[in-house]
Amino acid sequence: MATVDLSSLLKGRVGGLVFRTYRGKLIAQGRPTQYHDRNSEAQQKQRGGMRNLIAVYGRMKDDIRDCFEEATGKQRAYNRFIHHNIKMQAPVLSKVDFDKRLAIPLPYVISNGTLPQLDTSIEGNRIRFAINYEDWERGDIVRFIELTTDNLDGSPTDRIASRHEDVIINRPIDQVIERELTHAGLYAFVHIRLLGGIRKISRQSLIPYSVPTL
Repeated sequence: MATVDLSSLLKGRVGGLVFRTYRGKLIAQGRPTQYHDRNSEAQQKQRGGMRNLIAVYGRMKDDIRDCFEEATGKQRAYNRFIHHNIKMQAPVLSKVDFDKRLAIPLPYVISNGTLPQLDTSIEGNRIRFAINYEDWERGDIVRFIELTTDNLDGSPTDRIASRHEDVIINRPIDQVIERELTHAGLYAFVHIRLLGGIRKISRQSLIPYSVPTL
């Protein structure tokens, strides 16, 4: 009696099926109907956007690492920063520029939480918001964040500097908080509340500012 090894006869493609052997068994699989190009334009944009997020966070991490209310356990501030900004339609940062430690300054979300958002605006060379005393408690903090740069045209640069300053509000009253801006960059105020180890934050995005030309 002759013995026929079907697995040796059915290797490769037959019609819409692909045959292969696995642990002595013959397995048939349907051929994929679509081919996903990992180097497509969409994929390149996604990788370029991710590279820029990593580059900007690296510059700002000391100023925003405690500005995401939901950042607990494995959900670090880095993860939350990526989560809130990954869908932004942004210029692409090439791998070459990323390796050179360049970045594109953009109006990213730099804080998130359950406190009311601060209605911040830039008028002339001053950034300001108005405190509504009903939303504030004694000991709350206003954090002023600045990301200064020489370039706001969407191209990569290495001239980026980030810093922050915290001011404690000891007596919440209706008042305007403002700062004078002397350098081009992106700026924000963040409302922070610390209660028994629990941190509450307002959701804020950076606001771009260009120094007027004479």
